[in-house]
Order: sequence, then C-alpha cells, then structure tokens
Amino acid sequence: MRTTSLILAGVAASFTVFASSSSFAAPQVVPFEQLGNKSLYPARVIAINFAGNTLQNGSPVRWNAWTVSLEPGVAHLRLDAPPEWGMSVDVKCENAVQGVAKTCTLSVSNSDVYGCNLAPNDEASATFRIDCPVSLTLDY
Repeated sequence: MRTTSLILAGVAASFTVFASSSSFAAPQVVPFEQLGNKSLYPARVIAINFAGNTLQNGSPVRWNAWTVSLEPGVAHLRLDAPPEWGMSVDVKCENAVQGVAKTCTLSVSNSDVYGCNLAPNDEASATFRIDCPVSLTLDY
C-alpha cells in the first residue's frame, strides 16, 4: 500500500493505492504414488504423463484403434477401501474404425484389481486396460 499526493487545478488531493498480489499456484506434477491424496481434488487436469507419452490438450495419445484427446477436464478422487483409491477424468475418444468422437472415462487406480482403464461411456463392454500414468499435471 502506498499513499500518493496529487495536485489538480490548485487543489491538493491524496489517495491510497492498494497493490494487488494475486497468487495463482503454478501447475503441479503429482507422481502416481501421491494421486490418492484427497487434498489434491477436485483439480483441473493439464496433462496425463505416461512413460514415453504425454496426453495433453492438442497432443493426443493412441491405444490400438483408439485416439484419446484431453480437453479441459476435472479429475475426481474416489476412495475405495483404503489404502486403495481411484481417480477418473473424462477424455475424448475416437475409434479409427467407427470414426466417431465420443466421451470416454480414463480411470486410474492403485488397485491391482481395477488398474488403469479407458472406457467409452456408451460401450461398457469396450472398456480396456491401459498402462498407468507415471504422473498427472494438475492445476487449481
């Protein structure tokens, strides 16, 4: 805060200027092992980082016949039977054969039973396993 004096047409005026310091957190890279921390959610997903690939806006990743794109999405945590947890985010999927873009759910879990999956929302039978990411880049 600073006070500034100003003279206008022979009249002295004084006013106070308040400096605004907005503190936006920078995106945070969260390793897979820490994704079960409930204080991280909900969060905007900036990138999903796999070994050798990064799924982010404008940079799709391909699994077999499916091309997956990340649009601005929000990740949500679900706590299974602790210490097991799961996280999911909606992504856009396009199948090379069908040629139609649709919403899919990318699910990440530390459970050996559930693992990491890609599920076209309108085709439960088409759900398939994917490699789990090494980290997520989250923003708040």
